[in-house]
Amino acid sequence: MSLSVMRARQEEIWKSGLTAMEKLLVLALGDWADDDGHGVRPSVDRMMFKTGMRRRLVLLALKRLRDEGVLVATKRATFHSPVEYRIDITKLPARSAARAPLAARDRGAAARTEGCSRCTLSE
Repeated sequence: MSLSVMRARQEEIWKSGLTAMEKLLVLALGDWADDDGHGVRPSVDRMMFKTGMRRRLVLLALKRLRDEGVLVATKRATFHSPVEYRIDITKLPARSAARAPLAARDRGAAARTEGCSRCTLSE
């Protein structure tokens, strides 16, 4: 997608229920897409280079994105070219309540006022 379209869509991607690696991959794939999300056909090696993820993680994220419907295969791979995808932003999963950001009071461990129950200071 063009830079202006990608910037407009970034907020939707960040707020989606995708995992961190899936979000990173969708944003990276957007660099290869046209304004409508079509024409995405990078090789796995290029995706690895761009995201810094290992081959297995790229393949896993691609599978999950296809299963979610976010990536739709439009052309099959040939001997000389990879699969061509279309990014469907409308299929981004909503963030569930379990994955919602934590409130400030809910971050970190609970405050404990007492010490360890097994250890006592001898006086």
